[in-house]
Amino acid sequence: MSVPKHMRSESPMEFMHNALKLEKEVTELLLRDFGVKDRVRNRIRDAKLDEQSADVLREIENRYCMEPYDKDCIDSIISNATVEARELERYPEWLVDHYREKVLDILDSLMRNIYAANSIYISKENMFTEYGQRRGLWNLAIGNCYQLSAKFDTIRKTFPVDANKYEPYLGRIKKEIALIKGVRSADNRVLTKLVQKATQEGKLFGGCPLSGQQCIIIPFDKEI
Repeated sequence: MSVPKHMRSESPMEFMHNALKLEKEVTELLLRDFGVKDRVRNRIRDAKLDEQSADVLREIENRYCMEPYDKDCIDSIISNATVEARELERYPEWLVDHYREKVLDILDSLMRNIYAANSIYISKENMFTEYGQRRGLWNLAIGNCYQLSAKFDTIRKTFPVDANKYEPYLGRIKKEIALIKGVRSADNRVLTKLVQKATQEGKLFGGCPLSGQQCIIIPFDKEI
C-alpha cells in the first residue's frame, strides 16, 4: 500500500526539484513580459467604444453600402476597441528588457550555486574544506533567492499587473530558502559524524585535523 501524499517525507533532492520548477515558472513569466502582455491583451479584449462612437460607425456602415470586408472591419472596431497608445508608452520595452535581464542573471546564478554545491561531497579526507565550500555555495544560493524575491516585489509595484499573481512565485522562493537551509543542517550532521569518527580514530586533535586541512569550528548541533 502506498503512503498518502500528505504523509510522505520530502525527498533529499527536493531543493533541486523545487529550484527547477521555479526556473521553469519564472521563465514562462518572462515570456509573457512579467504579465504586462496579459494585461494589455485583456484591455484590448474588454475595451468597448462609447455608445455615441459606435452609433457613428454603424451609420457610416449603413450609409455607404460597404463591402462585406469593410463591414467586418467596422464590426471588429465596435466590439474590440484598441488600447490607447499612451497606455503602452507608460511601460516601454526597454524597462521590460531591463528587468528581464536582471531576473535572468539572478536565476542563472541561483541554479549555478545550487548545482555547484550539490556536486561537492563531504569526504573524511577533506571534510572541513569541502564542508566550507558547500556551505559557502548554499549561502550564495539563499542570497540569490532573497534577491529574486526583492526584484519581483519591485516589478509588481512598477508594472500594471495583478500583484496577487506573483504570490505563487514568491511562495516557491520562500520554500527554496527553507529547503536549502534544511540541506545546510544535514551537512552539519554529516560533518559532526565525520569529526566524531576521526577523533575516535586519532586523526583529529582538539577537533582539528592533524593534516594540513583548514579547521572550521562550528556548533554542530544547530543550524547557523
